[in-house]
Amino acid sequence: MIQKCIEFLMTRGVDTEHPLHVTKNAVILFDCLRDIHGLGEEEERYLIAGSLLHDVGWCISEEKHHKHSMNIILEDRSLGFNDEERLIIANIARYHRKALPSDEHDNFTRLTGEEKNIVLVNSSILRVADALDRMHLSRAVITECTVNVDSVLLKCKTGGISKYEIAAVEKKSDLFEMVFKRKVKPVCIIDPLKE
Repeated sequence: MIQKCIEFLMTRGVDTEHPLHVTKNAVILFDCLRDIHGLGEEEERYLIAGSLLHDVGWCISEEKHHKHSMNIILEDRSLGFNDEERLIIANIARYHRKALPSDEHDNFTRLTGEEKNIVLVNSSILRVADALDRMHLSRAVITECTVNVDSVLLKCKTGGISKYEIAAVEKKSDLFEMVFKRKVKPVCIIDPLKE
């Protein structure tokens, strides 16, 4: 599946380094939160696909690329996902930025209650992972995650992080805080080998 998604991006001229990096951080965060969200391997597979494909809409336009990503995933059958899987993955990718999932959005309302939960959890994780790579420089890697009563502490090893990434994490952790009832607190350790 991962290789198919990478090839899918490449055939559309979309960068693969950023989605691979975001996916790595998203999976680490998903695993760290497993006891809270209770999702399994199948739902993790949806997160991986949604994370890898979240920026495929750039092949159409930067503006509203999250919506273009959703439409591309919904329309394409070459990745081997069935209709239900495509709808879940498309919603995860769609909500990696901008508006939060809402019953006012047609493709979100098509989901069952269980599927909506999968999208809420996975898109909230994707938003945080994507924010950590706001500049598309693949500088911050989550190395450890500590779940507290009111927060999730993300220990990151980084070759440098900018005010844009910090601001992006603050802004894009809105859904995460709503879903997990915890604030995201990144702690970045500068790795001198990456400077």
